[in-house]
Amino acid sequence: DYTVKASAAITISTIDKSKFNRITATIQISDEFMTEKELENILNIYDCSIEITEFTVKKVEYERANIILCCDNSGSMSGAVGSLKNAVNKFLETTTVEENIGFYTFDNSMIQKLPLGSSSESIKNAVSNMGAYGGTNINGTVYDILNSVQPDLQANNILILMTDGQDGYNGISAEDISSVAFAKGYVVYVMGMGSGVEVS
Repeated sequence: DYTVKASAAITISTIDKSKFNRITATIQISDEFMTEKELENILNIYDCSIEITEFTVKKVEYERANIILCCDNSGSMSGAVGSLKNAVNKFLETTTVEENIGFYTFDNSMIQKLPLGSSSESIKNAVSNMGAYGGTNINGTVYDILNSVQPDLQANNILILMTDGQDGYNGISAEDISSVAFAKGYVVYVMGMGSGVEVS
């Protein structure tokens, strides 16, 4: 239990400045058992190095979750395909009816496209067909997937990218991905796979 709490992560998903000077930030926290008061007590908020002491925390209950799994099937993943398949299959075992799952694989272009709402059975079949093929177009793939989804403000929207991080293409930047993710209300998480994980 301590390990879970110690490794809890906070991610900012949206910032609403439309009522400035009042700013509303939507954050996601990995520890679902933390109360509003507990979170308020441990949060330190700064703006340009100036601490903001007057703020409130309100827990948001989502009706559902939209979760997109985006899996790198490029040649550099050849030693990690087995681990990748296991990770996706174990994840599918934990999903609930409130979670809409989408599944995509890619190398230099998109290989498999299973949109949100696809059945676990169809995704498992797609997982069994994963391999290690051509180049690695990470940014372009993530950007295209996020551009294709419809905004769903009543859902917790997440894209999980599983890759070794070795992107071989230019054109789409991290800032481009951040902009479209913000516009669609998605938080992007990256899971490093394989022994040659590249962080940038």
